[in-house]
Amino acid sequence: MELLQLYYFQVTARCEHISAAARKLQIAQPALSQTIRRLEHELGTPLFDRIGRHIQLNDFGRIFLKYTDTALGALSDARAELADAMANPWQKVTLCVQAASSLLPDILGKFTRLYPKIQFQITQSTAATDNIPDIDLTISAAVSSGNTSAFSGNTSAFSGNTAVVSGDTPVFSGDTSLFSGDTSVPSDNVSASGEPAASAGQAPAPDKNRCILLTEPLVIALPSGHPLTEKKSLTLKELASWPFASLHKSSNLFQITRYYCALAGFEPRISLSCDNPQAFRELLGLNMGIAMIPEITWPKMEASGIVTRPISDICCRRDIVLTWHKNRYLSSSALLLRDFLKDYFLELAAAAAR
Repeated sequence: MELLQLYYFQVTARCEHISAAARKLQIAQPALSQTIRRLEHELGTPLFDRIGRHIQLNDFGRIFLKYTDTALGALSDARAELADAMANPWQKVTLCVQAASSLLPDILGKFTRLYPKIQFQITQSTAATDNIPDIDLTISAAVSSGNTSAFSGNTSAFSGNTAVVSGDTPVFSGDTSLFSGDTSVPSDNVSASGEPAASAGQAPAPDKNRCILLTEPLVIALPSGHPLTEKKSLTLKELASWPFASLHKSSNLFQITRYYCALAGFEPRISLSCDNPQAFRELLGLNMGIAMIPEITWPKMEASGIVTRPISDICCRRDIVLTWHKNRYLSSSALLLRDFLKDYFLELAAAAAR
């Protein structure tokens, strides 16, 4: 068994499509197919189910992928640790940014002034999860851990189903990815909108591969001419009949919006969906829908004709969460960035509290 076989299998397993994997690997499709078949023959079992022209990772493939990720990840860790041992700390750091992307230029600008030799690979794909071994650090968002108990006594939106929409992404009963852990927000820490302001803190000790960088309120964004701008605050329940604009359904913000709307007893009706946060912010002024947005980590949009209103009936907050692999070696460059991000968001939380 060769390392190249394992790498080809890993990429193919992620894509679940031979042609797409071949393009990504920049090899001929017949060569890739032959490599996969040779690996399956050596293992004595098929790793994919062939469905017409498509392939799907089967149970045997999922088992083998788990160990393939471990083996290739260990080799990547070895290279990183050897580079550190050879006194070459200026390595490339792979950062996945799924939330607070508008802060990225400021973050990298300040960090590279301190460490100008460190290189970066940035991805904003929501498909780049903790299961992909090449990512050093991931910045994502989740329902604030202080809000995870808010469901008790208010389950009318689900009618016994643990998913916001039947058959779609579950947010309870076994899927805790929407929640960030356990932290507390001081009750006397209040923002200008009347919601608890940002707070930074660590996640519980058992979950050592993540920390909460920031907790921030969510507010409702409205075009300046919208009838609801006449109110100083809004309840989520009164928004049920209005169309919503949102980031793509795979985004953290979309899932958080669905969660809080479900607490208010409805599923948001999406009239505008966009997978680019910057373009989405620019499109909000077209009066194609209202939106739930972060109060602190998103730029102010008054100049674009957007006004915001606090939410009065449900305390809607999200956590900005930093994650890294539990059993992976982090290079000295990645550790520098991890510590910098903690300090950066701590300062942001302090500024927001003033």
